[in-house]
Amino acid sequence: MDELNKNERFKIASTLPDLKDKITINITSENPKKIYWYIKFNLQLHKKSVTEKSMIVIDMKGNILKTNCSYDEKNGIIVVSPLESYEKNKYYILSINRDIHSSSGKKLEKPINIMFKLKS
Repeated sequence: MDELNKNERFKIASTLPDLKDKITINITSENPKKIYWYIKFNLQLHKKSVTEKSMIVIDMKGNILKTNCSYDEKNGIIVVSPLESYEKNKYYILSINRDIHSSSGKKLEKPINIMFKLKS
């Protein structure tokens, strides 16, 4: 999949086919340090499973970017915010591993990887 999104500054390069229509992009800042991921699962999550180790952003060389992950239990939303800027025209992967689990203990069937880049 190599599809442009409504927001021309950001491109999802690949992900699982069933996730394609579930990704919404809304960039409100020109600052690459203020591009956040807002992720919502269909089940309430166990708050302690949402960590910087269970959700990482890596570049194509395998370097892990520093991020902060938080979980808003009331709204069921994970926020992944960068602590360092994304570089333009460089691919990254948001990786959600199977350590994320619901409050009842149900784990993801498989890891989720979303490749993206910030366009110039």
